[in-house]
Amino acid sequence: MTLATSLVNNGIKVIAVHMRNKEAPRETVRVSLNYKANFIQVSVDTIGFSNLPSLDGVVVIAVKSYVNDYLAANLCDKINGPVVILQNGISVEDPFIEARFPRIYRSVLYLTSQCSSRNAYEFYPFKPSPIGIVNGNEQELQDIVTILSTTTLPFHPTKDIQKDIWNKAIINIVFNSICALLDVDNGVFERNKVALALAKELVSECIALAEQLNLELRVDDLLAQIVQISKNAHGTIASTLQDIRRGQETEIEFLNLELVKIGERLTPKIKLPKTNFIGQLVLTKSIINRVDC
Repeated sequence: MTLATSLVNNGIKVIAVHMRNKEAPRETVRVSLNYKANFIQVSVDTIGFSNLPSLDGVVVIAVKSYVNDYLAANLCDKINGPVVILQNGISVEDPFIEARFPRIYRSVLYLTSQCSSRNAYEFYPFKPSPIGIVNGNEQELQDIVTILSTTTLPFHPTKDIQKDIWNKAIINIVFNSICALLDVDNGVFERNKVALALAKELVSECIALAEQLNLELRVDDLLAQIVQISKNAHGTIASTLQDIRRGQETEIEFLNLELVKIGERLTPKIKLPKTNFIGQLVLTKSIINRVDC
């Protein structure tokens, strides 16, 4: 809804699609957005997924990545335009590749966002988010960036989206696993040296794996990003912790646990013991909380 609100405010026609309430009829809702002490309020058209017509424009996949298999299987016959996968995590585009979507673009988000009340959202963008090509061409990529980018939520094209994906995934591993287990806000790494030291251990493990995949990432650079994000994120809650508190499934399997799988497939294998252990704890906490809820 953060993206939908930004686009409508910029004069772009948008339909936001419900995934939880798939049978919802088409209707218009009033949505408000707070960012950097600015306030936006617009009317957004919404519809349930089951009532979705054929789509000719840009389709942005901005839901939780664990529904991508379902989306890829059920969108093949409805989409006539490009698909932009706007999700954090590793390998989230694979279901769309396997379903042979001809035009796929990938993005990651450099922002924090949370729902403050019904149809009201708060978010803070740290820097413009990159979009790159999975299957497609440079001209269409530029057209997509032009359509999606606003002053509120800016995007930029990149030729090396895999580096951005891994950079952001490792950042997300830190915030979404450590903060979820400690049950603290995202500002903890700027406040607490012990938490930052644990973050450094996870980053070091993940970068050792990235190096085997010829991805040039640096521990110091990632830690600097984590601290900077943490400084601007006091009081904001990581998405995984939000999911756990609501008794919902998390995306930890596309973060910590996906990197562990990739390491296991290499020859020789790359072990990520701390990343794996913390990821398994988050998964277990999520499952227990879903049962209790």
